[in-house]
Amino acid sequence: MITISNGDVVKMQITNFSRRDRYPFLVKLGLRYETPMETMVAVTRDIREFLAQHPRVLASPLRVHFSSFSDYSLDIDVFAHIDTRDREDFLNTQQELLMEINRVIEEHGAEFAFPSTTTYLNPDSLTQAPTTLKLAGDGQD
Repeated sequence: MITISNGDVVKMQITNFSRRDRYPFLVKLGLRYETPMETMVAVTRDIREFLAQHPRVLASPLRVHFSSFSDYSLDIDVFAHIDTRDREDFLNTQQELLMEINRVIEEHGAEFAFPSTTTYLNPDSLTQAPTTLKLAGDGQD
């Protein structure tokens, strides 16, 4: 048995999952750092337009934004709600949306990022050391 005071219940946001009429679609996309900002603008715009036109995606909230510079990627956050009560229908619609998002990214020549390390090799800017050294007391003056 759990006891919750009336005052606490009034302050709480209660979600009854059995009465759910929509499912959240939340995706974080990581694109390579080589992606030009013009491409980021076009990708986010086209994903937003596709989602806005999809019959199963609710008009609000609908957010697609370049959100952060992560360790390995330029991140885009996608958030929307899918208009369904059925979990299986949600999963099928989510799959369809993800496949189309992948097509949009490929269409713009962008690529997904993956954990990687880049090593930059650059010659030292100091003057070159002499090739011969004179040692004290070696008899060469």
